[in-house]
Parts: sequence; C-alpha cells; structure tokens
Amino acid sequence: MTLRKGYVAYHLFPLYTDPSIGADLSADLKRRQQGKSCFNFKARDEALFDELAALTRRANGVG
Repeated sequence: MTLRKGYVAYHLFPLYTDPSIGADLSADLKRRQQGKSCFNFKARDEALFDELAALTRRANGVG
C-alpha cells in the first residue's frame, strides 16, 4: 500500500504473474485499477475493500 496526497494505492503483485486471478473483478473495482496490479482509492468503500480482500486471499492461495 502506498499513501499519496490525494489517494491510497494498493498493489497486488500476483496479478502480474497470473492475471486470471482478477478475471472476475466487478466493474466498480475494475474502474479503480491502474495498470495490471494497482488499485487507487480516494474514499473509503467497504464493499470494494471486501472484494479486494477476497481477491488478495485468492492471489495468496488462501481462499
């Protein structure tokens, strides 16, 4: 995670090696994606954070 002046960037590097992990992203989360593995957030969004947490677990082989 990177804290910037106007947003927070969350990097999920396993998406580089296995893009299929993110194949079923919601349209809302996809709009926050910058490049292959970075997601930017300007405001708190619990639904998107829950989806991102599930994606992170999947990327790490946990769920």
